[in-house]
Amino acid sequence: MSTYLSRVEHIGDYYNVRPILEMMDGGFVEVDSQKFGQYGTITIAAIYGQYSESPFIQDRKYVMFSLEDEELSQLEKTYSGYKIKAVDFISRCKTLEAYRLREVIYLEKNYSFDTFYEWKNEIIADILEPMTALIYLANEGRIIGPFSHDKIEENKYKFRPATNCEDPYIVKEYSIDEFDEPIYEFDEKYFGKQRHLVFVEELPKSIGRIDCIDDESLKEIASKCMALTSGTKQAQKEVKLAVMGLPETELTEERKKRLLKLFENGEMTNQVISAMPQTILDDPKAMEKIAESILSNSNYTDKIYSIVKSQEHFGDIFSKLDTEKKEKVAEVDALQKKIEILNSQIEDEKNGISTEEVKKLTEENEHLKDELNRHQAYLKLQDNVDNLKQEKSELENEYAQLIKMKDSVSVEIAKKVNEVYTNVAFDGALSSMMLREAAKFEESEKVKNTQKYILSKETCNNKSTIKNVKELVEFIYDELNNTAKREVSYNDVANILLCWSQSFLSIFAGEPGSGKTSLVSLMANIMGLTSKDQKRYAEIAVEKGWTSRRDFIGYYNPLTKTLDAANGDMLKVLEVMKAEEQEKIIDFPYLVLLDEANLSQMEHYWADFMGLCDMNKPQRSVSLGENYVYPIGDTLRFVATINLDHTTEMLSPRLIDRAWIILIQSSDILIDEIEEPDYSKEYPIVEYENLKQLCDSTYWKSKSLETAIIDKFNNIRTCFQYIGINFSPRIIGMIKKYCLASKMIMDFSGNAYVALDYAVAQKILPMINGYGEQYQEFLKKLLLECDPNTMPKCNEIIQTILKKGNVNMQYYQFFTR
Repeated sequence: MSTYLSRVEHIGDYYNVRPILEMMDGGFVEVDSQKFGQYGTITIAAIYGQYSESPFIQDRKYVMFSLEDEELSQLEKTYSGYKIKAVDFISRCKTLEAYRLREVIYLEKNYSFDTFYEWKNEIIADILEPMTALIYLANEGRIIGPFSHDKIEENKYKFRPATNCEDPYIVKEYSIDEFDEPIYEFDEKYFGKQRHLVFVEELPKSIGRIDCIDDESLKEIASKCMALTSGTKQAQKEVKLAVMGLPETELTEERKKRLLKLFENGEMTNQVISAMPQTILDDPKAMEKIAESILSNSNYTDKIYSIVKSQEHFGDIFSKLDTEKKEKVAEVDALQKKIEILNSQIEDEKNGISTEEVKKLTEENEHLKDELNRHQAYLKLQDNVDNLKQEKSELENEYAQLIKMKDSVSVEIAKKVNEVYTNVAFDGALSSMMLREAAKFEESEKVKNTQKYILSKETCNNKSTIKNVKELVEFIYDELNNTAKREVSYNDVANILLCWSQSFLSIFAGEPGSGKTSLVSLMANIMGLTSKDQKRYAEIAVEKGWTSRRDFIGYYNPLTKTLDAANGDMLKVLEVMKAEEQEKIIDFPYLVLLDEANLSQMEHYWADFMGLCDMNKPQRSVSLGENYVYPIGDTLRFVATINLDHTTEMLSPRLIDRAWIILIQSSDILIDEIEEPDYSKEYPIVEYENLKQLCDSTYWKSKSLETAIIDKFNNIRTCFQYIGINFSPRIIGMIKKYCLASKMIMDFSGNAYVALDYAVAQKILPMINGYGEQYQEFLKKLLLECDPNTMPKCNEIIQTILKKGNVNMQYYQFFTR
């Protein structure tokens, strides 16, 4: 079995394993990259479910990968090399530790191993992430270790000793010159830095030990070793014997010297001072520190006075410091008396002024200020009164003149009208001309009125700062759940934005009262489309009995040469689309809601827009007669809500073929949890560019569908072919586009098939409409393919269709009434 030191690489949507070194005769040799295809790698396929969480399939992970040459030739071949399934790859992997391998990390020269305890808490930057859990450090011809590592942030680490000996702070030291076997070097071309690797069994004989204990740990050990229970001489003797008898691993001579130095520098803790060995008490400098501690902190007196009172020179030191302390106290008392005298003098000077007199003068000053302000206000009002009287007189004169002019003009107009009517009443050509001119005038006025509804980036005064669709999904999800108190899953929000972006028409279907209309309105509000000043959202209530666009939009009147609107909101949308198309504005989305759209047959009153569902069709427009042709820009989208009850019309196959059918389940919220949605908050409007990222393939053209997704779709397609249903190219294209774009925004962590699950539920399952045992058998086969682990949404819908169909004389349909 050939075993390779290999690196896992994550490139785009794929994971590859790259063999680097091959193990031979207990050592390593470099691998010939051409052995594994054009790029020297093997693609790992079918990564989903538990395999996606495997520690062996992680970017830049190093593994020991075993594979015979004969097995390599049997792997599935691709255009660039080989492919191996994730389950087979994982079964052939082991960790580097399983082969007793350790990484050697070379440090800069300014780190001294002899004083590792001084820099052990420093962050070591600009190194590659360690390959093994335990590593060795190398510097200036020496290697020490082993060490474990803590990652602080990207490429920044701390190292700490990791040894199984009695003293956890002692690591071994080796000379690089003593290594019989090489330290393996590799990866310089890939990272720009070399990695180094050794076998633990091939380490040479240690040349020494490095003490890595830091000051705090040293003081802690000393405190535990030297703890006293009393301050008697007997206790002193016991402590001295205990310290002198300590094993070398606990408190070496070098550590004792460091401990004494810490004490001289004033860095010992109270706990250590209360447990001093005789070696410290014999030092004059240490004794002076002790005396200072006794005088400055009464807490020390009880702890150490009984221990040190009998020591030589202690009485003189204590007396000297006590005298100095008394002198300082006397100086402080003298200064305090001087401060009190000065404060008394200041108070006497203040009392020399009468408090009553100050109060009286202050009140008088405030009164004079008020009088002055009132006088100035009076003068200003007087001036305003005079000005208003003058304006009143001028307006009265002007009004009298206008009344006279009105009477005179009225007489003249009556004469002219009589003359014109007499001359042209029976002139057909002239009458027709006048109607056309009137229509042109009305059209020009309509264009002027439409200008104020046009919205561009330059005229928008409240534009959202969201710059990508992933950020938009997260924002809508947070606002729906936290602000609007509407529980909608993250993937449901992503799915709705995908449908709105990629389809001209999206349909929300559900029982009456399931919250379809409110969900659309909430999302439109959060996207900033409902703002009063820059509204880009029209809510149109469909009525029963609509049969054509005459009911939905209006009709062209050939007599007046004008368009008579039946629905002002829809006509306004078309006027805005036309104006923005003429000015080449494609900046913000426009959303039209058809509420209760199936009260009438949609393919009748919405017929003019059926042909526009193909978003790639050039020159998309609606013609309402004569010159009333309205181009439909890329920014316009329709959303329809339909009720699944007996009062509504069925959707035709033509409509189902063109739209996404989003099924909204009824809420199971408790009565004491119900809250009214808040539409009052105004949001900045999002740019159309965010939605365009989901429908424009330039943003995800480099992606491709996984083999597992293609296989699952083909299996579902085979199930439908069993009952004679074939998918149209439009449906297949919409599903592929949906699944590719979903990689930008959906959460696949729990299920690799989540996008396909949504797509099939919304494009394929709405075609279910049949009866009989054969149809029931088809649904059961489809249910097995759409299992609850990979396709939970489809599984739930199919089970509902089967359940309701079995009690309805084996009549099965998606739009179950």
